[in-house]
Amino acid sequence: MPGAPGGRQTDVVESRRGARTVFMYPSISVSKIFSLCTNPKLLYCYQLLSAIRHLLSTIYMEIQIVSGTLDVFLRLLVALMLGAFVGVQRSLAHKTAGMRTYALISMASSVLVIFGELLLQHYTGSGQGDPTRIIAGIVQGVGFVGAGMIIFRDHHINGLTTAVGLWVATTIGMASGLGLYGIALIITILTLFVFSVMWFLEEKVVEIVDEHSN
Repeated sequence: MPGAPGGRQTDVVESRRGARTVFMYPSISVSKIFSLCTNPKLLYCYQLLSAIRHLLSTIYMEIQIVSGTLDVFLRLLVALMLGAFVGVQRSLAHKTAGMRTYALISMASSVLVIFGELLLQHYTGSGQGDPTRIIAGIVQGVGFVGAGMIIFRDHHINGLTTAVGLWVATTIGMASGLGLYGIALIITILTLFVFSVMWFLEEKVVEIVDEHSN
């Protein structure tokens, strides 16, 4: 349609009844678009919005890093405390591996599992190894430590329960490292039950058997 006065374009729409409606809208030339793009105020607003976006992105990344760090700290703390709880009973029983040994093994297992989890997230689909093998490596490594706790003396084996307890502390650490706090707590409670209550029952049974044998 021909241009209307004032540099506006017009469209004429004719209805079914014959009525004609004229729509007018301003025409935008290339020079006007260029002037709008080079307007200092608009450029300043764009730079301000870009700076705000960058700031929000930085804050979001820092929050993610802090939350991830707190999560790792919580996992290690849970593994350390639960392992120490199991080790307290061993210390009270005057065993070689006590609270510190159990706590460190539990926390170390948690650290290695966290490493495996991070590697699994990083190398998923790349075919560059299987990070879950770390768990098998933990079990084998603790097996060597536990073997050093077992002593054969006077036709008796000593330290077998302590060595097995170290393996249990490993599972506590692995569960905590995976964020399975409920399972880690259940393992701790059952282990303390075995070390305390069942130890007491075992001693009573041995006393009764010795009395009847004599």
